Amino acid sequence: MQKKKSKPRASKVQELTEMQEARMQQIFGLDSTAVVDVQFNVEADTGDLLGDTDVYVEISNFNRDALEDTSKSNEEKIKNGKNLLEKAYACFNQAQHTVEGTFTRYAKDLGHVLLTLKKLVGRGWEGWCAENLGFMSESNRQVYMRLAETPGIGKYDYLGMERCLHLISVTKGRKGKDPVGDFLKEFKLDFDPKKEPKRLLAEFKTEVDSAIFVAKAKKLGVNVDPAGISKLLEIGVKPDNSLLRNLAMIQKNGGNIKKYLETLHINQGQEEQFLEPEKKIEGFKKLVVRLKATIDFILDTPELLGSVDSETIQSLEEKISALKAKVSQK
Repeated sequence: MQKKKSKPRASKVQELTEMQEARMQQIFGLDSTAVVDVQFNVEADTGDLLGDTDVYVEISNFNRDALEDTSKSNEEKIKNGKNLLEKAYACFNQAQHTVEGTFTRYAKDLGHVLLTLKKLVGRGWEGWCAENLGFMSESNRQVYMRLAETPGIGKYDYLGMERCLHLISVTKGRKGKDPVGDFLKEFKLDFDPKKEPKRLLAEFKTEVDSAIFVAKAKKLGVNVDPAGISKLLEIGVKPDNSLLRNLAMIQKNGGNIKKYLETLHINQGQEEQFLEPEKKIEGFKKLVVRLKATIDFILDTPELLGSVDSETIQSLEEKISALKAKVSQK
């Protein structure tokens, strides 16, 4: 009787690889967009996304004819090109902001679908998602739901998804129908289109980003003037966690945060030597902690005592005594 051939067993490496691929798909999802679909849409666009097909035609005509057209002087063509560029750039910026806001609304709408599904599925939601929503990353799913769950956030879609998520983060725990709106009012940023129809969006976004950073700093016990942060944003310096840590360190060591931000603005975001004293003090504190731990370890390990140089200890004692004497004089 012929024995049945057993199926080849997957190796441990193969199993781990498959598990990793499954996890990566869970995290990043599966984007089913085909290259040809996007390529076709991009090539087929004739200014529709700009909101002005005429300006797109003007751009094409200018690029084609300006250098060869002898019926106009160079001065006239330069003037026409400058005016065209100004008009087209305004359309470009408006389209860019509009797309950002529109896709924030789309993301929020997807979030509402997810929340409805969650209610329908009931218990075992995460397991159901893993089995049925492999095309959508776990992180995106959570972001969309977070947008949909936040009361009143739809009024701020025009600020873009990343900024809305930051606003949701700094207003976490707040109650009411519009926690983000209440937060913006605290910084006098409650925008009213009827009262301020000409307010610039880029300027408003900068003020909102400044308020977000100030709120994050406040949670760390750091007091920051919003105007100082706005100045940095205006020159393209993005306040991040590194800046937050620096400000916390300056305040902890009795430094001048306002002066630091002014220096940072003047230096176009470059720290140079302003933070050096504060960093040295912070480094000294960490060094003392490590030194004390090392001494304790040596004391608990007698066999290491022979490798310690007594002259080094004496030199250290002298330095510490000198420092202690200086500190005592204050």
